Amino acid sequence: MPRLFEDLLLNYQWPILDIGDYTHFANPPGDDFSALLAQITLDEVMFTTLIANRLVQFGRAGGGTYDPVCFDLRPPRAKRDCQVVWIDHESILCHRRIRVVKVLAPSFRDLILNSVHSARMIQDQ
Repeated sequence: MPRLFEDLLLNYQWPILDIGDYTHFANPPGDDFSALLAQITLDEVMFTTLIANRLVQFGRAGGGTYDPVCFDLRPPRAKRDCQVVWIDHESILCHRRIRVVKVLAPSFRDLILNSVHSARMIQDQ
């Protein structure tokens, strides 16, 4: 997992976050991360197919779709970070194949920075 994601999990709790291009699963208060894990593993076919392909879901694509948004752990990673990808859910559920719809960011850090920047732009309007 990206180091920044680990730091966020260990130090903060949050509700489901709708951030435009994606919706981030909740990390609610609690003694452990079982609520987050329950969201990640809810769909067994989706979960097993993603994990087998070194993709870890942490949210869904924006607009209410069922498409997972994942950390892509397949390519070599620099500084414990990785690409964030949007995966087609129908390809998984119908054929158990991975089809990347879009690379949302080259790293989780970039995704967060872009999200903060977008939120500030909206606030300034």
